[in-house]
Amino acid sequence: NKTIQENNITNLILHNKGLCIGNSTKTIKTNYDGDSTTHYENKRTDFKFTEKADFISLDHIINEQIDLIKIDAEGNEFFVLHGARHHINIYRPIIIIEVWKNKKKRDKLTDWCNYNNYDCLWLKGDDFLLVPNEKNI
Repeated sequence: NKTIQENNITNLILHNKGLCIGNSTKTIKTNYDGDSTTHYENKRTDFKFTEKADFISLDHIINEQIDLIKIDAEGNEFFVLHGARHHINIYRPIIIIEVWKNKKKRDKLTDWCNYNNYDCLWLKGDDFLLVPNEKNI
């Protein structure tokens, strides 16, 4: 909200919800420092605050074509992808995604790309660019 107001952004709709597979309420652990988690896979143990938050799938809030999706979901990226599967299958957006340095997660990303006909390009660090491979559709 603060960024939207400070930059006079008028072509954006803010949904104060997390993204996941479906509609639910989850407990979030956070320190209000930019890092948070909804699960225990996050190795940080110094979270001081917990809050309840509403989650919804991207497919439930998107009703028009979106050409780019950016996902930085602190370990929940595959839940976000799963919740956007209808939109991804129809509109084939470019996806920028952060996947932690973890062989299991990287293998899962490769499998997801192969199954969904996307090319996976490493950008830097934990960030990847997923581009639709229309030749294989």
